[in-house]
Order: sequence, then C-alpha cells, then structure tokens
Amino acid sequence: MRLNNSIFIFLLIISFLLVFALNPVSAQDTDGELKILKEEIRRLNQRVEDLEKQRAEEKKMVEQVIRDQEESQEQASTSIGSYVDERIQKFGIFNTSKTLFTGYGAVGFNKADGNPSTFSAVFAPVFHYQLYKNLHVIIEPEFELEDDELEIGLEIGEIDFFLNDYVTLSAGKIILPFNVFSQRFHPTWINKMPSRPIIYGGHDEGGIVPVLSDIGAQVSGGFALNMFEGSKINYAFYLVNGPRIESEDDHGEESGGDDNDETTTTANEGDEPEENGNGGTQTNLVFGNNFTDINSNKAFGGRIGLLPVWNWEVGGSLMFGDAEDDINFFMYGFDTEYQYRGLLVLAEFIHLKNDNVGSGETKKTGYYAQGSYRLSDISIENRYLGGFINGLEPVFRYGKNYLPGRDEEQYAIGLDWWLLSSVPLKIAYEFNDGLPDRVLLQWAFGF
Repeated sequence: MRLNNSIFIFLLIISFLLVFALNPVSAQDTDGELKILKEEIRRLNQRVEDLEKQRAEEKKMVEQVIRDQEESQEQASTSIGSYVDERIQKFGIFNTSKTLFTGYGAVGFNKADGNPSTFSAVFAPVFHYQLYKNLHVIIEPEFELEDDELEIGLEIGEIDFFLNDYVTLSAGKIILPFNVFSQRFHPTWINKMPSRPIIYGGHDEGGIVPVLSDIGAQVSGGFALNMFEGSKINYAFYLVNGPRIESEDDHGEESGGDDNDETTTTANEGDEPEENGNGGTQTNLVFGNNFTDINSNKAFGGRIGLLPVWNWEVGGSLMFGDAEDDINFFMYGFDTEYQYRGLLVLAEFIHLKNDNVGSGETKKTGYYAQGSYRLSDISIENRYLGGFINGLEPVFRYGKNYLPGRDEEQYAIGLDWWLLSSVPLKIAYEFNDGLPDRVLLQWAFGF
C-alpha cells in the first residue's frame, strides 16, 4: 500500500516537470502582457476624457439655447408690455385694470288659475371692472319684458374698496344683505325655484318685502374663528336712503315707485286703505325706489352671520329708520343655510313693523323653508341614463305670510334638470291659499 502511494507521488512530480518543460514562462512574455494591459488602460482613459469634453460642449450648447430663448421671450414681453403701456397711457387707465363680463337670465312660462298663461323673459348682464388691485366696480343693468313694455332698471351699481382681508367698503346702489336670499340666491340660475319665496313677493302679489336694494354706503367683511374647522363669522352694516310710504290717498297705488313686485310692497289692487281703529290708515312701505331721499333720516341696517362649521350658517338681520316724516319702521329677520354634498336646506324669517299715517301701526310677518337635493351621487351603469338622473334636483318649499286682514300660505314642489352646471330647466307647481294656484316653467342660465 505504501509502495503504491510512493509510485503515484513520483509519477505526479514527473508530470509537472514535463509540463513546465514543454511550456516555459519567460520574463519577456510577462512584460509583453503588462504593456498590452497598460495600453488598453490608456485608451480607456482617453475615451473617458473625450466623452467628458463632448458632454461639456453639449452643455454649453444647451445653455446657449436657453439664453437665446430667454432673451427672445424677454424681447417679446418688452415689446408687448410697451404696446400695452402705450395703450394704457393713451386711454388713461390703470395698468392693473381688468374687465369681467358675467350675468344671468331666464325665459319662463306662467299659468295661474283664472288668469291667462304667459311667457316672460329677463336678462341681467353683470360688468365687473377692476380699476386697481383693491378697487372694484360692479354694474348690473336688468332688462325685463313686462306687459307691453321693455322695463330697464339698474339692479347694482357699486364701487368696492378692499381695505384689507377683513374689511370692504362699498358705495352706490347695492343689494342689501338682509337675510341671504336677496344677495346670494335671487339670480335666476341660483334660485332653485322658478319663483321667489313668498315673503319676497314671489307670487307677483303681496309679500313682506321685495328683493332688497338701495342707494348708500356699506362696510362688510369676515374673519375665521378658532372653534372648529372652517368656522368663521361675516358681517355687513349699511346706511341707505330707506323706503318711501304708500300714500293713504292712492288706494293701492304707491307714491314714488314703479308698480312692480321687484321694488314695492303694496296692498292688493283695488283694496281701500284700511282703517286701524285709531283714526289712522294702514301704511305700506315702498322699498328700492327712493333714489332721491325725501327726508334727512337714513335707514340703518346690517347682518351678522355665524358659521359654526364650514357648511352651516345662521344669521340675524335688522333694518330701521324713518320712511317719511314721523313714519318709523323696524324690520328684523333670521336665516339659516345648510349644505352637504347635493343637499341644500334654506330657511328665513322676516318681521316688519311701521307706523301708520295718523296713528297705530302695521305689522307683517312671514317665513319660508326650502329643501333640495341634487341626485349626483346615484351610480348608474348606463352613462346616458346616469347623466340624466344625476342632473335632476327635486325641490320643496313651504312659506306663509301674516298680513293685515289676510294670510298667504304656499306649498310648492319643483324639479330642476341641470343641462349644464349653470343652466337649469325648472318646472314647479304652487298650491296657494289666499292666492291662485299656478304652474311655472323656467329655463334659466348663468354665465
């Protein structure tokens, strides 16, 4: 066994010797391989340097292109700016002035029991003009087809100065922020119903007050509260000409105003002035047409709104002053508005008290509540049917007025179909107590 191992080791040594003998390693071969390796390394280094030079040149070219583009844009901007500055100087306006044209309108159909059916149309463009970064002008003329005439009026004509983020000063003919409907919801495409609430003379008769507007000055604004997320408070206080009174000798025709429901609160046509039992005559106020005040007493009013959370607001309003001579009036109201996704709930209350000519006083009270729900959350596989259903919005409104000698009550149901985000097609039916029932259609638009 040991002999065999020895023979194996011997043969292995002989084999190694034969291999080295047949393939000798010389120093010259080693030097040659090192030279080849060094040459390859040199070539690689040269290639890296060439690539770095190429990259640097390309970077310079890109930077030059960018500089050329910037210079070209600057030249174009300078040219346009010079042209605009030249035009501004020519016309003499501020270089920050901007103009925006918006508005709303509607075409309606009205059929009241016992009365002829009729179409109606109204158009109210709104021009916004920014004189300076914190100076803003709003002009809203109104064109309405009524009876056999084209009625042209001025709904808004005011100038606003934004003192800071919390205070805005306004002057001119303004929509009064008494409750919320007049200032926020009266445009045709925003109002969910084809008619206004009954407290605002929505049946073309009666009501407590019209959509309130007047000439004067106002300070308004708001600020956040550290209560809950989105909680804040807003305010508005104004000093205006105030209302006029309906003459006791006019027998239902107002002195100093147009005979339309937008601007007056009057007795029914043909009603005799009602004696109050104290030798006085029932006196109605005429709002919105006192363009030149007939007395030195102005009406003061305001509203404070509180949002405990971002989608719920409660507010309180008041307005008081002397309409004419010693005819004093006092009006207060409350409102609430709640929104959640497609749901909108709105309610308002108004109480108006004024002196009568002679003695005594006239009192009017009214309220309404309205709810609507946009069916935009309903998921339907068919996109055509789903688009139609998602555009529907059922509406319900209830209102009641307590007026001298009579009451008015209304249940109204309606359905809106939103063709576009600001173009609703509306249908409604009003069940009225004290006024004729009627059906209403309206195609409204806002832009």
